[in-house]
Amino acid sequence: MYIWDKWDWTKKYPVIHLDFRELAYDTPGKLEGSLFDFVKTAARENNIELQNTQLETMFSELIEKMHKKAGERVVMMIRR
Repeated sequence: MYIWDKWDWTKKYPVIHLDFRELAYDTPGKLEGSLFDFVKTAARENNIELQNTQLETMFSELIEKMHKKAGERVVMMIRR
């Protein structure tokens, strides 16, 4: 792995795990609903209250608040 010797492995970072295998995505509406539920669940699991109600802004709000809470960058892991 390229990053192995370039990463500080002693630091803890907030992580968002997005696994598309767990989402319904056969129609645009189902995908949007699944992503909406995902963001709400991720916020609840991190004790974050979201103010925005639109998916586009909820996701960025989640990342910003996780960053502020942890004081570190947020890591996004995506599996398809």
